[in-house]
Amino acid sequence: MTGAPEPEGDGTLKPMKKPLFFVSFARTFRASVWGPGFYQSLPFRPLSFSVGYLISLILWVSFATTIILAVQVLPQARDFLSEAGPVLVRTFPSDLVLVIKDGRASVNLPEPIFIPVPAALVPRITSGDNPTVEHLIVVDTREPFSLERFREYRTFLFLTANELALFDGNGVRVQSLRDLPNTTIDRAGVLSFVGGLDRVIAFLPPLVILGLFVFISGLLALAFFEALVGGLLILVLARRAGWKYRVSYQAALHALSLPVILIALRFVGLPAVPFLSVGIFLAVVAANIILPLLRPPAVSSVEPPAPSANAGKS
Repeated sequence: MTGAPEPEGDGTLKPMKKPLFFVSFARTFRASVWGPGFYQSLPFRPLSFSVGYLISLILWVSFATTIILAVQVLPQARDFLSEAGPVLVRTFPSDLVLVIKDGRASVNLPEPIFIPVPAALVPRITSGDNPTVEHLIVVDTREPFSLERFREYRTFLFLTANELALFDGNGVRVQSLRDLPNTTIDRAGVLSFVGGLDRVIAFLPPLVILGLFVFISGLLALAFFEALVGGLLILVLARRAGWKYRVSYQAALHALSLPVILIALRFVGLPAVPFLSVGIFLAVVAANIILPLLRPPAVSSVEPPAPSANAGKS
């Protein structure tokens, strides 16, 4: 559709141009946040209009969030990998052979084995929750894992006979060795691994950007499933409008615009507030759908004409 014709200077008519996609998208976003008239027009719009809008919003928000995270993460990750390789080679004992077979670890040296943290890596693997890391890896297969021993050893990685414990910044994560393939780690293997880090660093930026974009987009796309529940809620609350579920589902897709952005902002450091997204969704629904339905219809101030003196005469 090109729109209504527009007169030129000579009086001829030319078709009006469609607004640019971004302009049209921005208008729809604004109306989705505050536009009671827009929500009243949804029964006359196809479902594909609302689905396409939310897909566009998710892609735009995911792209922006990915760029922000990539700027924050990529330099740190690249620097860490560049430093970690040579450091790992220097600190790995030349005579150590570590074997993981059938979910159980064993070593050829007296235990516990301590591999210290090089000074260059201390700022990168310490945090407020674990400020006193002294060892990069501790291997002790004599006893089962315990959190007390992990803290006592002040280590970043702790390998026991059956578990691998890792401090990931949010706490201690423990993984069973049964989930790992059988492998042998020695100095030659470490040298081979470090040699492959250069290739990883070269491909790191596109892999990180693509991975972040896919992950964030997939997470935000859950809004389509959340709208299934939101549509039912709108169907009940706005029953006076006489909408079918299809229209209520469309309304839920638009009302989720701000919650989608809110979820994305959590990736870049916005503190999580319980039920804030739900509250914003309900506020948008109330302002644009429920309250307009509760208002009494406007009464015309024009008085009816007085009856004619000849009324009723035939």
